[in-house]
Amino acid sequence: MDRQTEPLLLDSEISGMDPLRAYLKYGNYVARFSFRPLRIPADENLKFIERLHTG
Repeated sequence: MDRQTEPLLLDSEISGMDPLRAYLKYGNYVARFSFRPLRIPADENLKFIERLHTG
């Protein structure tokens, strides 16, 4: 039995990714996902920003 190790992604693919896109590796699983920008209020007096619930 022969085993070969090949990269899942090339360095150029990672460095050329669009903004707010990512890969997550957990064990043997790899997932591709993207983020949406988080709008933060411009009020500089805020000390705590409550997490927005999307449920």
